[in-house]
Amino acid sequence: MSVVYPSSLFLFISLMLNRSFLSLGEVQLFRISKSNISKEIGDNISLIWEYNVTTNRDAEFKSTSPIWFFDKNGTESKIAFEDQFETPKWKWTISNDCPEQFLKPKQRIHKEGKATLFITNLSLSDSGKYTCKIELISGSDLSSSVQLFVVSTPTTAAPTATATINTGSTSSTAPSSSNTTGSTTKSGTDGDSEALSDEAIAGISVAVIVVVVVIVVLAVCMWKKSKNNGNNGSNNKSGPLEMDKPPGDGNTTSPEA
Repeated sequence: MSVVYPSSLFLFISLMLNRSFLSLGEVQLFRISKSNISKEIGDNISLIWEYNVTTNRDAEFKSTSPIWFFDKNGTESKIAFEDQFETPKWKWTISNDCPEQFLKPKQRIHKEGKATLFITNLSLSDSGKYTCKIELISGSDLSSSVQLFVVSTPTTAAPTATATINTGSTSSTAPSSSNTTGSTTKSGTDGDSEALSDEAIAGISVAVIVVVVVIVVLAVCMWKKSKNNGNNGSNNKSGPLEMDKPPGDGNTTSPEA
């Protein structure tokens, strides 16, 4: 009766399910990710590779293996590798040739599991071919690649919202729009604010008209009152006053001596 070891069982399942499988002697490399992947700007991506060594890794792998590469338009750069002589042993190490786009302003590339490459916050410049390569002491190599396409996020027009304003017995509905092309976005709340401002302006206008009417009425009343007072004053006026004269012709004679 044969015994199935966990590593052999895992390898068998990988052979049945994975899209790419390579084997040299005691080493197997398989890719779980699709060979072509499309992602949007800002997404994260796991480029999944796994390997299996049925014997001692130190006896199979070269001292810097596996190695991860990034190929952009035919220019290949080493991203990272595992170093046998680092502490801890087989430490995942960023290469000096790693493109700065993965490191600045902060590191966006990491390793997960045995050989999975994890990239955060994808940008258009991250489009290209990614390769995981195992270099063996025997002189043969195992490598598997994934082509990544990073595309712009599609823009969709936001639905139009409406804001209902109740003004006494009447109500009006004011549409508010969302502007997705500029750096400033108007929301439904902005539409409410604009409609309330119009209502305030209308109220102020009515108040001004009322004040003007009151002033005009007061002016007319004061004018009529002033006119009436003037007429009464003219009726009460008479000619110049004359002193009463004594009887006679007005000539006085002194008595004769």
